[in-house]
Amino acid sequence: MVWSYSGNPASSPKDQVRFLIGDTLVDDPLLSDEEVEFALASEGNTYLAAALCCEAIAAKFARQADVSIGDYREAANQKAEAYRRKAEDLRIRALRAVAPYAGALTVADKEALAADTGAVQPAFRVGMHSMEA
Repeated sequence: MVWSYSGNPASSPKDQVRFLIGDTLVDDPLLSDEEVEFALASEGNTYLAAALCCEAIAAKFARQADVSIGDYREAANQKAEAYRRKAEDLRIRALRAVAPYAGALTVADKEALAADTGAVQPAFRVGMHSMEA
């Protein structure tokens, strides 16, 4: 298992994912580089890959039992729930990052769409029943 983090999220998509999920401590790694790379290849979007990683981490913590020794307590179920919530937040952020596109809002867009033979053409157009069309 290889784990690496440069400390600069802008340096690579892998480091962006690690930054987003909080997997930045060399002494406490949560996922291997290979697991993060798999998420990136599967999702194709940094935020969605980070959400997938959070779900994987939540599954790891969900398998663990809560520990209580004297005054010391460690609640793995709370960690699992926190990572599930983080995954939801990251999926919402991924949706916000996608800008909607409404085509042909300008004359130039409309002319470009009409000239593009590969684009789906509208079913109806002005003058479609005239003899000149």
